[in-house]
Amino acid sequence: MDKPAETTTRVSPLLSGKLTPPQFRHVMKRPRLLERVTASADPRLVKICAGAGFGKTTFMTQLMEHLGGKSIWYQIDNLDSDPVVFLKNLITGVSSTCENVGSRAMSRLEGLEDIKKEGQSILGVLLDELNENLESRLTFCIDDYYMFDGADFAKDFFSYLIRNLPPLAMVIIASRTEPELDIQNLKAGGLICEIREDDLKFSLEELEELLKDTWNLDISRATLEKLHKNTEGWAAGLVLLEEHIKGSGDIPELFDNKQIRHNVYEFLAEEVLSKQADELQELLVKTSVVEMIDPTICDQALEVKNSAKLLAKAEKKNLFTTRVGDGGLFRYHPLFREFLQSRLFDNYKREEIKTIHLNFGKSYEGAGDKEKAIEHF
Repeated sequence: MDKPAETTTRVSPLLSGKLTPPQFRHVMKRPRLLERVTASADPRLVKICAGAGFGKTTFMTQLMEHLGGKSIWYQIDNLDSDPVVFLKNLITGVSSTCENVGSRAMSRLEGLEDIKKEGQSILGVLLDELNENLESRLTFCIDDYYMFDGADFAKDFFSYLIRNLPPLAMVIIASRTEPELDIQNLKAGGLICEIREDDLKFSLEELEELLKDTWNLDISRATLEKLHKNTEGWAAGLVLLEEHIKGSGDIPELFDNKQIRHNVYEFLAEEVLSKQADELQELLVKTSVVEMIDPTICDQALEVKNSAKLLAKAEKKNLFTTRVGDGGLFRYHPLFREFLQSRLFDNYKREEIKTIHLNFGKSYEGAGDKEKAIEHF
């Protein structure tokens, strides 16, 4: 990757972290995914969408290095909900990477009167500067795009940016949720490559390569299959287990280890559940008593009317929630379900949990499913 050119624009200590790609250790290359992107006909946009801990950021750094040329790394945070702050940071990132680019756009930004009217025009000036000076590939790497949820300007700004990129430029977006963008023409033209949660999950073969070649562990096929089943290829789960696996190799009984469970549950609590609205948190925790979640049954058992809507929202937000077939059922990732059940026992009294099970039993009985009714009774 080219060394960023020296310019008169200096990145402040606050910005340097946002504009610097993270460094990872013991990372396995993902050639299957890299080839999928490079096999596309020079995409204008690569979307990497998956839940917390599926390796979005790690893969984006690999893709950035694989593509070569110059790159601009930008990690979105709460401060970027201010469009002026976002534009200033973006222009700073571009000017620190591309020589003779950004001065006119920054000057326009400093004389700004109305961000709603002039925001896209400032992006237009920045793109003009890039068109005049860009001689090699340039990749915009936008991490944690989901932090823009609720920021009205983001859709317009990024749609405009992606539609008007110079021929040598492209954008990679990593997000926990699907970015809302007005770029239908690009999708119809095959200029968008999408990497989803199922793509990022480690296959059994990739897990074997990770353990044996990257972590230098010699494990049996049966143990490998056990670990793959427990994690379903979830990257963060594997990383959280790394030290324990290396230290004891006690994979078959891995999730009986209290410290391991604590590490996994703490991650899910901080990075997933705590970021959701109270209503969704309550539904997720209470429905953890069910393996296959039927929204109609949930409405009856929990005396609510919006289970289907909330579960669909959880699926859309990649909250370890998956739709099963075409029957309207959902299920949780097994580790996420275990975590939710632990929260159920932490937050509810024994009698309250008994009532939840009894209500599900009655609902299944009313639906004619005696086997599930007996299970909950």
